[in-house]
Amino acid sequence: MDAAGLGSAVVGSADARVADALSRLASVIEELAGCDVSQLSDAGVVEAAAVAERLARRTLRR
Repeated sequence: MDAAGLGSAVVGSADARVADALSRLASVIEELAGCDVSQLSDAGVVEAAAVAERLARRTLRR
């Protein structure tokens, strides 16, 4: 975040809110990356893939 200038944002500013949200998102992505999905059912894999695709589309359209 520091490279983008968000790490030194003023508390309460839009930059600080975005930096905080990105930090939380990075933590959740790391948590997901560590999940063992090998035990998911076929339906679980399909559902997880659909959710991931929706999130990716939402992220890219803005």
